[in-house]
Amino acid sequence: MDYGRKNNLTSERGVALLTSLMIAIGAALLIAGIYYVLKGTIRISTISRQFNSAQEAAFGGIEHGAAIVDRVISYGYEDFPSDLRSGLGIPSGADLESLRVCNPNSPLNFSVKAAREYVPDGFDLNITIQCINYSLIPGSSESLVFPPPPGGSGGNKAFYVFYSIRAVAKDNVNNIVSDVEALYRIAR
Repeated sequence: MDYGRKNNLTSERGVALLTSLMIAIGAALLIAGIYYVLKGTIRISTISRQFNSAQEAAFGGIEHGAAIVDRVISYGYEDFPSDLRSGLGIPSGADLESLRVCNPNSPLNFSVKAAREYVPDGFDLNITIQCINYSLIPGSSESLVFPPPPGGSGGNKAFYVFYSIRAVAKDNVNNIVSDVEALYRIAR
């Protein structure tokens, strides 16, 4: 009997088992890596979408604040309709004359809480309008320089009025806050 010969069939089964286990572990690691990357990408995309929603709401608040300034100046403070006041979210005790006149020695902080019909569900939008200063046309001051309005000297307009409009939009569902501030200039 020749005992020098080995049965190679049993040793090859062990190598095949190890090879198939290594391939299965590699495939599982590859699938886990792809899952991790996709989950992170979806999470980043969701956060970006939520932040963009809050930022768009804040930009809408800036436009809403500019509309308030335009309406107050065009209507005046005495003839301002009460339904328009409530529709724009202006508090009943707000001093619209100070907003219209713009006295730089006594800056006015004018806060508005936008009506629910203009704000998406789950958002709070607070708008603050502050009269900064006014200057003669062509609109230069120590820190602000703007070109004159179209049409040369500006017609019967004598000066620019500068307003700071700040809108803070808070997404109550996702706890994301977007704070946007703009400088609004109007010729008067």
